[in-house]
Amino acid sequence: MSGPRLSLCLIAKDEARFLPDCLASVKGVVDELVVADTGSVDGTPELARSAGARVVSHPWQEDFAAARNAALAACTGDWVLVLDADERLAPGAGPILRDAIAAGGFHCGLLPLHDASRLDARPDEILSGAARRGEPSALPRLLLRDPELAWRGSIHESVGDWLSQGRSTRFVPAPILHLGAVPELRAAREKDQRNLRMLARYCAEVPNDPVRRTYLGRERHRVGDRAGARADLQQAWADLRAAWAGPSPWPDGHSTVNVLAFILLEDGQPADALAVLDQAAPHVGDHPNHPLLVGAALDLLSDAPAARIDAVMARLQANLDRKDHPTRSAELNPGATSWAAATVLGQLALKQQAWARAHQAFARALADRPNHQPALLGQLEAQVGLGQGAATLAAVEPLLAGTDADPWMIAAWAAFTLGDRRTAATLLGQTRGRPWQSGSRASRARALSRQLSRDPG
Repeated sequence: MSGPRLSLCLIAKDEARFLPDCLASVKGVVDELVVADTGSVDGTPELARSAGARVVSHPWQEDFAAARNAALAACTGDWVLVLDADERLAPGAGPILRDAIAAGGFHCGLLPLHDASRLDARPDEILSGAARRGEPSALPRLLLRDPELAWRGSIHESVGDWLSQGRSTRFVPAPILHLGAVPELRAAREKDQRNLRMLARYCAEVPNDPVRRTYLGRERHRVGDRAGARADLQQAWADLRAAWAGPSPWPDGHSTVNVLAFILLEDGQPADALAVLDQAAPHVGDHPNHPLLVGAALDLLSDAPAARIDAVMARLQANLDRKDHPTRSAELNPGATSWAAATVLGQLALKQQAWARAHQAFARALADRPNHQPALLGQLEAQVGLGQGAATLAAVEPLLAGTDADPWMIAAWAAFTLGDRRTAATLLGQTRGRPWQSGSRASRARALSRQLSRDPG
């Protein structure tokens, strides 16, 4: 191939199942294949060589950065494309990559990575979102080689130090399809246990790294260690604020803020979550995760200022209206620019008793995710506010089989608006002892109970 030379830079261990398709996906795109094998026993090196790869033996040292740097040292191209064996370039991505390196003018290309939700998913299903987990993230996978290029960090390794030295980035719309996030595959490979072990050791050795500490907290949360996760995130948050008080470059705080706020919301502490989000706002920029979490916190607060609600609703609506949403290097929460944003927008509209706007927002959420129960319940609640009590009673009946209080409250309110106070009181009684999905709905139930007590009819 003419123009700048491109090397595939890949590390692998026991990847005979996935490596052939990965290497096939870059055929005709890269000028050379370089694979650092870290101790395979399943024939991975032989498969790589049969595909034309240069194989470097690098015994596993519990250090991903060391393995990647060993592969990098064997590359001879002007640029390197970084893939893992359970990833592949999407069809049509090759010409985009070649055009980008031919044009040049940047040091690091951010490529969109799409996590497949099924191992048998077709590329078009993954790219469209029909068989994708969450939203795509833009990762530094196309790198201009120079003597200082290197990965740092034994786990969740990065080229952040290299980039921080004045190097430029550019989004390159050449999608990568990732199979390794499929839950059954992740469990079979015991990635959670491996990551926990490596991250715990790293954080013991480098205790004030907020990025790796956040990863550790996420892994603890993933395996159900909520107390450990919260402690790790609080430590990461303290370390992040200390870094922000010093000179730049600063560590990336998006994930720390995002995960800590999420855990605080899960634990029923919306005011604390909002305080974290407000302190972080000057440092994390206008990322779609921010209004999503701020909106969720405001929905749970009984005394949220109306002007604050209006402002975050405007941001959520803007994220929903954008047709060309950029792929972000900081991971997007699932639905942050689609169904989740629409659901939070609808919940805030319910809080304002803006029934028509709420109904419209929930319809948008359900168009993206038809069985999303918070949106289903919100839409039914909005219908009652719009005077459609009879239709709501019929529609909510199948949801009463669940364990939550919310559908019973909606049914009770619908009956109340139809003048059937006796039925409303009976239905409202069914909410006792049941968990609530929505704090606002619980407040509405208490108000309805007081109204029925004053005038039982």
